[in-house]
Amino acid sequence: MKFIIPIIAVLLFSNQCGQATDTSNKKNDISIATQDGMTITYEAQSRGFYEKIWVDASGISFVDNREFDNVRTTPISKAEWEELLAIKNALHLNTLPKLKAPSENRFSDGAAIGTVTIKTEQDEVKSSEFDHGNPPKELKSLLNKLLSIKEKL
Repeated sequence: MKFIIPIIAVLLFSNQCGQATDTSNKKNDISIATQDGMTITYEAQSRGFYEKIWVDASGISFVDNREFDNVRTTPISKAEWEELLAIKNALHLNTLPKLKAPSENRFSDGAAIGTVTIKTEQDEVKSSEFDHGNPPKELKSLLNKLLSIKEKL
């Protein structure tokens, strides 16, 4: 009897562990099905600062807190989306994770940590970290365009 109870307990608990549980925050799931299946995300954060901007063919969204309390969204024009696509197509996506940041203020809380993620139907590429407001030169035009579109919010 002493051996049966532990065996049953192990079987029950191992069955529970095998089940996939969704513990992710649904608010953070920004995978939006679009005609192009592509989303460009810019995220900047530090201890007291958070900003996330994501854009796809249907529009641009912005949030400035980790709880996603006040997500603001607005449609973008086809011309703006095509301009973003042109800028993205000029990038070499496989080099994004290896980009060298021009400054290192984020290491001493001098700047928020920024990253860019480009998600397509086939792949997701995240850039290396850089100082918010001072991206690598390869990402500068993409971020400038994103921020100019965000100003509409």
